[in-house]
Amino acid sequence: MKFDPAAFKHGKTEEDIKFVYRSCLTEWFSNGFSNRGNERAMLVGFDPNGNLMEIAVELITNQIGNDEEYFYHAMKATLEWQIQYEKKRRHR
Repeated sequence: MKFDPAAFKHGKTEEDIKFVYRSCLTEWFSNGFSNRGNERAMLVGFDPNGNLMEIAVELITNQIGNDEEYFYHAMKATLEWQIQYEKKRRHR
């Protein structure tokens, strides 16, 4: 698990990101591929204070062939991601 400094520019912490990442209420949305060809995803879930967050992650293959999470964006969920989250949760 690695964190780009840009992940913290909206005031979210490493602990907030880890909490959302590990939560069973978090939804994952495919978000295409990075310039390096790695899969990206947007995670939408609640932080420890009950705020809905959006977290962008890139899955980078490490030296031993395992995917490693590289978090590069974290903030309060925008209206677009709030709607996507609600749609996905309704269709479970």
